[in-house]
Amino acid sequence: MAQDYTITAKFVWHNILPILSRFVPNVNTIENAGQALARLVLDPELENTTGKYFSSMKMIDSSQESYNATEAQQLWNGSVQLTQLQPDETILNI
Repeated sequence: MAQDYTITAKFVWHNILPILSRFVPNVNTIENAGQALARLVLDPELENTTGKYFSSMKMIDSSQESYNATEAQQLWNGSVQLTQLQPDETILNI
């Protein structure tokens, strides 16, 4: 959480990032991040949008790796194993 940031991190957050965001794409200010989040929640055009990725205000494709079904299954199986989920505790096949 931001209140746990060091003095240096707070200085960068409040003083450097707002300036940097004017010159470097994909550096988000608090205001921009809040606007983007509010849009995702409130925009009627996105009401039925699910399973999509957004960068700021733009819908983007997820990484190529995210479409690899074999790796997705391996990730799921590893997660189930680490969390010790039982077959009746998940809706996905394990």
